[in-house]
Amino acid sequence: MTTESPIKNLKISKELVFEFLAVFSRFEFSLKESGYFREGRNKTAEADWVRFAENMGSEFEKADSKDLLNAINYLTKEPPQQQVVENNSLKWRPIIFRVGQSLAVKALLAVRMTRNNLFHGGKHVPNSAEGRDEKLIKSSLIVLDFCINKNEDVRFDYETYAF
Repeated sequence: MTTESPIKNLKISKELVFEFLAVFSRFEFSLKESGYFREGRNKTAEADWVRFAENMGSEFEKADSKDLLNAINYLTKEPPQQQVVENNSLKWRPIIFRVGQSLAVKALLAVRMTRNNLFHGGKHVPNSAEGRDEKLIKSSLIVLDFCINKNEDVRFDYETYAF
């Protein structure tokens, strides 16, 4: 390989990054397998995160784990940023949640944005405070683990099928 590996310059442990991407992809697969899918552009199958979140709403409202509550709070009160185009240049802004969105929808939208930012890049510029990206990833993993364990169909597909 003639170019330097981008993993070398990660400010987050590669084990944590890999764990998050693996859990996220497995979770998204499990959503579709368990019936939470929708038709995307050109008839592509997409995970229906919003419908799943709406169905999980009461579980989020009943959450009593301190770690889970802290993760949900962090993801919804200090959500990941979203890259946007303003005046023909790239800028970052926090996710804008819609009025009336449930806590579950907000938290899972933040999990998806955390994944999108990590996977699609753009984090090479110093936009985040020290440790923030790691905290977003760890919070996202806590929320995903909660969802996997609270939905029997998703958990079955997550645990049953191999990569």
